[in-house]
Amino acid sequence: MTLASIPNRSTLFVLAGLSNLCQSSCMHGDRSRGMAAPSLDHWVETRPKDQAFIDYYAEGSGRSLALTTAGHEVRPLPSAVFAWLQSRIAQTWGAPGHPHFSPEHATPAQFAASALVDARWGETGLPADGETPTWVNRSDAGYSWLLLSLQSVHERWAGIPLVPTQFYGPRVYLRNAVLNRHIDIPDTHVVSSSITISYELDEPWPLILERGAERIAIDLAPGEMLLYEGSRLPHYRPKALVGKQYINLYLHYRPRDGRFERERGWVL
Repeated sequence: MTLASIPNRSTLFVLAGLSNLCQSSCMHGDRSRGMAAPSLDHWVETRPKDQAFIDYYAEGSGRSLALTTAGHEVRPLPSAVFAWLQSRIAQTWGAPGHPHFSPEHATPAQFAASALVDARWGETGLPADGETPTWVNRSDAGYSWLLLSLQSVHERWAGIPLVPTQFYGPRVYLRNAVLNRHIDIPDTHVVSSSITISYELDEPWPLILERGAERIAIDLAPGEMLLYEGSRLPHYRPKALVGKQYINLYLHYRPRDGRFERERGWVL
């Protein structure tokens, strides 16, 4: 594969920018757990552009960092942080009209560019009943203090100094939502976390991480965070969401030192 054949990173999971950071500190303990990976017979797809990124940058390409042995770890959030998140989401998403939230995209094609689909859309690409698979916080920047508050947690896990690059969410996944197989943006989303705030599910809705031939299913409880190397390990939720909703948010960091080269990846 040549460099010219690799699509620009804007075709990947391009999210909102960093804003209104406030600094605080918190500490928490270690914990990790998983579950048996579901069959890949579930509805799932890898877009050709996303597959090109996976082939070029993910583990095994020689261009991804392997900062940790496993590439992921589950930990509990500090109780005060979790309580704050629960209160904040109740005041926004839980309020009439869902203040600050709106559908994440307007068309199936825009959702697909972010690796998001509704399992009912099928080959026509048309939404069912005008519904969308996700809503997202658009205007409440009050969550962004978490980027600095939890930065040291990510640094200790990764073993290197980091720079915050992006806060995103909360995102609300709705019934029939599917997250397609992808990797995150390799120059900015090197060390990340997915924080589960709440859910109303009739069945588990695990995230699948790929590490070589191994598929690892992670089923987070509310108040837990998944630390993961998102541009190293392909990940996805191949099973359509069964239930009302699943609410989480994302924190993203890159190495402070070194440089990113499109041809080589990160050089530390």
